Amino acid sequence: MKKDLLPALAICLLGTFRVSVFGKDVGDAQWARPQGKLLLKLLSLEPRRQLHRQQIMDTIWPRLDEQSAAANLHKIIHMTRRALEPKLKSAADSRFIRTGDQLVYLEAPGKLWIDAAEFEASSIRAFRSGTVLECEGALALYTGDLLSGDLYADWFVRRRDQLRASYHELLRKLAKLYMQAGQRQDAIAHLDKLINSDPSNEEAHRELMQLYVSAGRRSEALRQFQRCADAVRRDLDADPEEETLQLHRKILSREIRELPVAEPQKIGQPTIDTIAVLPFHNDTGDSKLAYLCSGIAESLIKNLSGLTKSRVLAYSTVARFKGRDLNPRRLGRDLIAGAIAVGRFVKLNGALDVTAELINTSDGSILWSEQYQSKLTGIQAMQDEIAREIASKLKRKLNENERNRLVKQYTTDPQAHTSYLKGRFHWNKRTGAGLKKAIDYFGSAIDKDRSYALAYAGLADCYNLLSLYGVMPPHQAMPRAKAAAQKALKIDPLVAEAHTSLALTHLYYDWDWVAAEREFQRAIELNPNYATAHHWYHELLTAMGRFDEQMAEILHAEELDPLSLIINTDIGWGLYYARKYDEAIEQLRRTLELDSNFPVAHLMLGMVQAQQERLDEAQASIQRALELSADPLTFAYGALGYVHALAGRKVAAREIIDQFGGLSNVHYAADYCRSLVHAGLGERTKAIERLESAFNQRYDRLIYLQVEPIFDGLRHDRRFCGLVRRMHLWL
Repeated sequence: MKKDLLPALAICLLGTFRVSVFGKDVGDAQWARPQGKLLLKLLSLEPRRQLHRQQIMDTIWPRLDEQSAAANLHKIIHMTRRALEPKLKSAADSRFIRTGDQLVYLEAPGKLWIDAAEFEASSIRAFRSGTVLECEGALALYTGDLLSGDLYADWFVRRRDQLRASYHELLRKLAKLYMQAGQRQDAIAHLDKLINSDPSNEEAHRELMQLYVSAGRRSEALRQFQRCADAVRRDLDADPEEETLQLHRKILSREIRELPVAEPQKIGQPTIDTIAVLPFHNDTGDSKLAYLCSGIAESLIKNLSGLTKSRVLAYSTVARFKGRDLNPRRLGRDLIAGAIAVGRFVKLNGALDVTAELINTSDGSILWSEQYQSKLTGIQAMQDEIAREIASKLKRKLNENERNRLVKQYTTDPQAHTSYLKGRFHWNKRTGAGLKKAIDYFGSAIDKDRSYALAYAGLADCYNLLSLYGVMPPHQAMPRAKAAAQKALKIDPLVAEAHTSLALTHLYYDWDWVAAEREFQRAIELNPNYATAHHWYHELLTAMGRFDEQMAEILHAEELDPLSLIINTDIGWGLYYARKYDEAIEQLRRTLELDSNFPVAHLMLGMVQAQQERLDEAQASIQRALELSADPLTFAYGALGYVHALAGRKVAAREIIDQFGGLSNVHYAADYCRSLVHAGLGERTKAIERLESAFNQRYDRLIYLQVEPIFDGLRHDRRFCGLVRRMHLWL
């Protein structure tokens, strides 16, 4: 800026105190005494920029006699003039500090600019006009609280509070304007600033909680409630207001789901908060290329998941729409997604012709479209290009880490990449046969590229699930999972999937809760959009009895993967362990509305009903689970025996205990399940003996020992307490 356009004197009072003369800063060395700065602050905050000498003396030297104070003031006026005008020869020539008639004046030959005054004037204009531009302009002036460095001065406290109140009101007004425009993320950002400045402002906390719900981020709404409760207790030594508590209950019980958002107004192009990448259509007529439909989508999801300010839906949710013709606007409403990425590929002259599009779900418009021709060996490069294009359309400013993750290649061998895609294709089937086939493909990928970290992570995922699904004994599967995860991390310590798999082995096999939590948190730090990390972390928190935290994590997983049957079921499972049985039943019934044939949801429903002593219903639900399961649900047999025992059907209960002897392939699970039945029969000694045996076999469900309601009758038994101590399960 040209010198003649600069303010002759600029004084910054908001945040750090600063002074400049014609654009040149007045350094600390130029202030001979701190009282010179104080004089300038006093004059700057006075509306007419003038003060009587007595007012100044009473403020700066309240305990001095008048003669001494007057002498000091004379010196300070002189020093202040010298600080602003080092070459000043005579007091009469001062352009900034003048005196007369017992008054001290602050003025300037050109423009006198004081940020606090500019902020007040801009705020008034913003409140009158109600435009985003005016509000943002006013907010830009507020760089901190008034004279934030003067911690112990009290003469300007009232003015500081007034300016801060205007700042808070501007933030709230802007949040409402952005919400009306459908720009939730911008609204959330401004309410976040408001709460950071005023942590115990419950009204702002409630508005932010509602905004999170409207954006489909129920877990963040619940976390916000906890932040609110903590701040109110810390700052006010009080509990949250009843209105806040009621809102929390409604969010938790889903009485509030998606709040209506007004039709967007034009405030620039809004950012897109949530994106769904759908499986591509295979129009080649070659069924052997079916793996590409999911493979390309899943790879894009992984790349885009590194965008920390965007929500990217998990593959298991979008997979439900594979091969279906969809209405983008309706899908956007159902998934609370701002954009969907779709594609299809056909064979053309021996190569793949791939079309990809990004569609705005608010109006169905195409944000981006491109056509590629590629051989199978060039699929990975094409995926990287598509990911870059989609990221650019999300209107996000990417940091260096996000840019690197967006185009990161884990292998340069196209055949290894193809094998990896096939491995993930079969892994996503989540069956024993599918997992074993996935292991073969991941192994093939590793044979082609020994440094392929993602393929090792895939192996770890497979072995973990083989153990948890009861297909392979824990002592065989879990060490293999751990070794594969550790190998992946040795190659590349930034693979979130490997950290997650390693955490699961620490959780379910090592029973090392500290190591498990460390790995889960690292995985989430690396990829906050990885639903599986949030899902499995919730299982650790549940086992620890940290129910508020576990609910936030599993709801976060649900937001990323809203149609996942197991995640929706595990929300109910967490409520069961927290003894919130009515809420658990509501959740499980919602899960069965998604798929009435999901056996685990029926099993869980039966266990909740058993705790409510609705034993006939419990028996029917568990038997339905057994009917629907392709593989024997060993745990369901134990639950059924428990229900028989509670109902007084002791013969039927003992018959189930005897049946476990014939299930040799799952002998490692049988003892735990027997303990359920013995607990129902009131046979504490036998129940604990079976739990001891399950401990020696490292049966995975033993991690829930301290929260499982079925074992409540054993908690005061010395042997049970000893088992809890050996597992280091302290709640």
